[in-house]
Amino acid sequence: MTTVASENEIRSELMLKAPQEKVWWALTTQAGWTGWFSSGVEGTFAVGETLKLDFGPYGDAFARVVEMDPMTLFAYQWHAGDGSEIGTLPESELTTVRFTLEPVSEGTKLLMVESGFANIPSDRRFSALESNTSGWKSELAKMAPWVERDEHQPKAPYDIYRERFVKVPIQKAWDAVATPEGLKSWFVKDVEGDMSVGTMTIFHFQTCASGPVKVIERDEPNTISWLWHPGEKDGCTWNKYPEDQTTTVKFTFTEKNGGTEIVVTESGFDNIPEERRMMALGLNKGGWSTVMDWLRDYLTGKV
Repeated sequence: MTTVASENEIRSELMLKAPQEKVWWALTTQAGWTGWFSSGVEGTFAVGETLKLDFGPYGDAFARVVEMDPMTLFAYQWHAGDGSEIGTLPESELTTVRFTLEPVSEGTKLLMVESGFANIPSDRRFSALESNTSGWKSELAKMAPWVERDEHQPKAPYDIYRERFVKVPIQKAWDAVATPEGLKSWFVKDVEGDMSVGTMTIFHFQTCASGPVKVIERDEPNTISWLWHPGEKDGCTWNKYPEDQTTTVKFTFTEKNGGTEIVVTESGFDNIPEERRMMALGLNKGGWSTVMDWLRDYLTGKV
């Protein structure tokens, strides 16, 4: 990443080993945005809408979306280095943050330009430019780990979030995750059970003993959730630990841009006793990144 500042603008350029769709998602959705930038965001990513950005101990900021060209351009205006709501200071003092995406052989080239600092009164201009230059260096440094390896800021320290976009119909993605036949095609060696709500299903993995899951939600073709005991390399029976020590695995499927966005979350690690928690969390953090790659490769015919 390179970042250069002049009297009127800040320019940062990144080469990201991620598809254009993943980078666009990181810039223009609440789930994508909070993985690398603000710890929270309220509002709609649409031209003319205002976003409220939560920067934790640094307070809130407000950004008005001014341009969106799908997969190519996203821009907003805000009061740099101030955090004021739009309209509380003169419009002429707004800076414009513009992200431009370009597909390249290695993945995606991302250019961020924040311009308009010359319009800020001199008593605030230097501090705004200095603050945002260091800020963009820090925030954009989180972009590559997020879009390339699913590593994101610890907004929820005991949750795991993984996302993949695949150019397949939503029903095909659903069948791969929510049916025994689909799961046996890419994830497990065998499945005992039918993955219906309230039933116990046994996953037989390739390299370790079986593990039971309890399906708690099933809304075809959009959502399926189950409970299980994570991090058990040697497998376990359901009754080995109390049910209130399980985590929840949730898959969601959304039709988008001619394909399907697949998101898996695993939450509830804070339910696991401390002596087992970090091992379970560590195993599944890496595990879900690998599993989601398997799923993408299976759905796209790479395996």
